[in-house]
Amino acid sequence: TIEFDNACIIEMSENTSVNVIQTLPINLVFRQSDGSAVFNRTGENPLSVRTLSLLSDINGKAKITIDKDKNTIYLEVISGSTTVAYNDLEFISRQMTIEENQTYTFNQDTRKGVLR
Repeated sequence: TIEFDNACIIEMSENTSVNVIQTLPINLVFRQSDGSAVFNRTGENPLSVRTLSLLSDINGKAKITIDKDKNTIYLEVISGSTTVAYNDLEFISRQMTIEENQTYTFNQDTRKGVLR
């Protein structure tokens, strides 16, 4: 578990890799390259996670899991909402918001996602 007072708590499963990219108070940025982690924003400042080609801005609590065998990212919003952004295969920027109790499945190879 990683905790930044009044900012966020990150709970990681075994074999999870999360790098700290930026810890400026204005915006915390992390890079997840493997495994599964729950990111809980506990403060007012933005919490961003780069997972392969998917950028997530978490406003609440979300679980992000990488399945390297399927080259797929699963993002489950536990509370609040999360806005995701990515470039598709034609380099067009895409953005959408995932609400509480929804799951977004993003395929890294096709650069497409499915909301459930």
